Amino acid sequence: MGYLFASTLLPTLPAALLMFSDYPYYGVYELAPRAFGLSAHQDQQLAGLIMKVIGDPIVWLSTAFIFFRWQAASERDEAASGD
Repeated sequence: MGYLFASTLLPTLPAALLMFSDYPYYGVYELAPRAFGLSAHQDQQLAGLIMKVIGDPIVWLSTAFIFFRWQAASERDEAASGD
């Protein structure tokens, strides 16, 4: 579970760089046709935001589910062995 949590920390750097940059990182991308009316810079910022706002909670919720399931199984085992 610690590994899963730590795995959300490393992508914080690229996400922050994408969100808070002053210009798009890939010059060629600026020449591509625009999708959804977003500029290359806006698209890059949205990508960084999605990395953190959508990606991290999925991992955190999965970790919480695994933890509470493990804890419930451990309590059941203790109760069974204590009888």
